[in-house]
Amino acid sequence: MKLGVFGGTFDPVHKGHLKIAEVAYSQLKLDKLLFVPNNLPPHKPGVCSLAEQRLEMIKLAIADNPHFDVEEYELWSKKFSYTYRTLSYLNEKYKNPEMFFISGADNIRTIENWRRPDIIFRLAKVVFVSRPGYELDYSFKYSDRAMFLNCRGLDVSSTRIREKVAAGRSISKSVPPAVEKYIKENFLYKFDDVKEKLKKYINPKRYRHSLNVALEAVKLASIYGVDTEKAYLSGILHDCAKDVDIADQLELIENYNEFELMNDELAFPKIVHALTGAIIAKRDFGIEDREVLSAIRYHTLGSKQMTPLDKIIFVADIIEPERQYEGVEELRRIAYENINKTIIASIDITIGYIGEQKAQKDIIELRKYLKERENELI
Repeated sequence: MKLGVFGGTFDPVHKGHLKIAEVAYSQLKLDKLLFVPNNLPPHKPGVCSLAEQRLEMIKLAIADNPHFDVEEYELWSKKFSYTYRTLSYLNEKYKNPEMFFISGADNIRTIENWRRPDIIFRLAKVVFVSRPGYELDYSFKYSDRAMFLNCRGLDVSSTRIREKVAAGRSISKSVPPAVEKYIKENFLYKFDDVKEKLKKYINPKRYRHSLNVALEAVKLASIYGVDTEKAYLSGILHDCAKDVDIADQLELIENYNEFELMNDELAFPKIVHALTGAIIAKRDFGIEDREVLSAIRYHTLGSKQMTPLDKIIFVADIIEPERQYEGVEELRRIAYENINKTIIASIDITIGYIGEQKAQKDIIELRKYLKERENELI
């Protein structure tokens, strides 16, 4: 079996990648070509999108080509994505195939410094593909185990695509239509400056939660006619103060707070981050939109004055896909039918856990207020 192995971050996959894959498949007379998206590439720590998002974009991009497939081995590994490990795995999986590892010509300069290049060149022919701006260099160690392909014509890069998306420019000439649609629907590469900064404020698990909340908020916003961009930004930043020490949060409230404190709010340390999150979003992230700040501020306790955006972030936070607790499936079911009933039901779950005597007064009042309006959808 002649197996092509095309690794990369694919953030996002684009027409240049597809052209390289097609040329390699044809010229090398391959039986199958695998796209192998990295998880933690050691040379590219700043991956912008989630692993499953990059995987989905590749699947969309190659859906019509029966000779292409995706290998997920590196995506779910908790180790750095080293090529020699992947090739060793594929060599065993496909019973010692004739492997061709496809790489950009720019890697000729560095491949001798990769982890275990001896194993890489022993297990596979390394196929260097030229691209605009890079000249092929045939004089390097292991060159006898290398091949060279010319694939000029498409000067596309994932970095430029991300920059275009962030600037609101079209990428239709750079990516397949299905990938463009996915990027738009999932707000990929929007607010990347905010997201990169946010990683310094919260831990990786909470960052992933924030991305999930943002995407859930967009879905809800599209159903209820609320601005999806504001929903996404509010969801991304809703927990920006969650990992701040409580003493520092209290200092923020004392020095910067513009919102009215709620009943006994400061007596509940686990919910103070909603208030301080609004403060940090404005002070550190430059958010001036009062609707976004309000949605962050009220995402834990809510308020009788909640706007539709406030309610969407409140609900998105409690039903995002990785939340697991008794009753969450029912909340997910009704969230797309009636936001008010969803909030009421979530309060009932909380009261069931801790008892009404321990529940925060404002949340009890909010439940009563919404019960009188539960037939209103949002």
